[in-house]
Amino acid sequence: MPAALQQAVKASIAENVALIKSIESRYHTQIEGAVMRSLQPGGRGMAVVRDFLEHYKGVTDRRKDVIAKDQVRKVQTSMNVERAKSAGIKKFRWLHSRGGSEPRPDHVAMSGNVYSYDDPPVIDRRTGERGFPGQAINCRCQMIPVLEWGDEE
Repeated sequence: MPAALQQAVKASIAENVALIKSIESRYHTQIEGAVMRSLQPGGRGMAVVRDFLEHYKGVTDRRKDVIAKDQVRKVQTSMNVERAKSAGIKKFRWLHSRGGSEPRPDHVAMSGNVYSYDDPPVIDRRTGERGFPGQAINCRCQMIPVLEWGDEE
């Protein structure tokens, strides 16, 4: 993993793990390690984080699943953004997953639209948070890089 990408991944993991409120903050460093191990070649992805969370009493199985999926998706999104930017790709197309029983209206409306990696759209109207597909909790939307050729803007 290139050094710049590794730095982005570490920063993303630390930032995202800090958002977990159902586990004491003193365990966040250990969770960061589990998320990092989930991304290693030959790793088991979300299962690594899920298995690690088994040690924590008082956290329901459903919550463990949500945390594992959310943490890995957020880091994968950060990695994809950094890879695209390092390849010179400037824009992406938002693709709504069409999944879930209650899709986010904003995410449905964004599907098919093109956005800049340097100026991501608002992903949560309540907070004004800007971000990328897959970054909001339980978001399964995808980001499709937009390749531009020549001098087109």
